[in-house]
Amino acid sequence: IYLKKQKDCGSLVATGVFGGRLDHAFSALFTLSGCRQSIGGPLIAADQYETLIFAGRAEKISVRFFKKPEVISLLPLSSAARATLAGCRWELKDGLLRQSRPYAVSNRLKDGADGLCFAATAGRAGIYCCFSESAL
Repeated sequence: IYLKKQKDCGSLVATGVFGGRLDHAFSALFTLSGCRQSIGGPLIAADQYETLIFAGRAEKISVRFFKKPEVISLLPLSSAARATLAGCRWELKDGLLRQSRPYAVSNRLKDGADGLCFAATAGRAGIYCCFSESAL
């Protein structure tokens, strides 16, 4: 994954976060989401098959994939988030994402696309990419 953000700043990649247990993954992801503001730059949680790119309000992120993900989902990491997603089969324009109704799952890149563009206008969201559903 190549991640391009609007301004130059540091970044953090946390590996081994998903770990095969829901309670550990949940705890790690929300801990990382909570410290997102202090990082200042891109924050990514990853393991062998899954990646979650954290995004906060007023962020625009472009992602180019060297390996095409099988699944792309937008996950609200705050109670509600507003986001725009381009480059996928089912694009979203200033869509409201709620934790109580997480409907923006199981998307795919558009045919021929090698990346996507994401913008968050409110709340916190994660761009989840799964590179091998059969391995999970």
